Amino acid sequence: MPEAVIFDYNGTMVNDEIYHNDAWNLFMERHIGRKLTDSEMDQYIHGIHADVTIRTFLGSDLPDAEVARLVAEKEATYREICLSHIDIYKLRDGLPEYLDRLKAAGVKLGIATSSPIENVEFYFKHIPLKRWFTMEQVTYNDHSFPGKPAPDIFIKAAEKLHADIHKSYVFEDAKSGVQAGVAAGAERVIALDVTADRQELLKLGADQVIHSYRELL
Repeated sequence: MPEAVIFDYNGTMVNDEIYHNDAWNLFMERHIGRKLTDSEMDQYIHGIHADVTIRTFLGSDLPDAEVARLVAEKEATYREICLSHIDIYKLRDGLPEYLDRLKAAGVKLGIATSSPIENVEFYFKHIPLKRWFTMEQVTYNDHSFPGKPAPDIFIKAAEKLHADIHKSYVFEDAKSGVQAGVAAGAERVIALDVTADRQELLKLGADQVIHSYRELL
């Protein structure tokens, strides 16, 4: 058993990747007059901090306050979409049972998400995360470190759990997240093939690619 297991959230723990994509497309239609291509989603959205995405498409010289306002706008759109699908907004199949197994074995559990605190609070309100996690076990985008594919978020998440990242597993779904987990030196990086191709994830260094947590039970 690993010392700790650290999960990315969006797409990895919950089936919300399509809601983030829809929110970004609505946002981009309002601000640049078009939706994003699949290639742009892959390169600039999945696993990337929202402020980086906004500066990429709306201007690198935008003031911090304006970027913060735009991030809040996009995330509010995402939360509205989630609420409109709240009956199917849930943890991925097999994950509750897998978390129960890890907790029973004494494994430390953490979440490392590119989301802002407002979204983390939303997650805890609408998903039964308190069964396994506290807010203190979540590392989120507070603008104090670079986003994925930089390794910082997973290193910080392990430190928050008082765990050794080299003895910890990382779960991810985005290519940038797999790169971050590998760069952080995680003992094992396990990827879900929900937003990226299985072979691409393996080429980026994923030790294992799964489609469902039931494969681990």
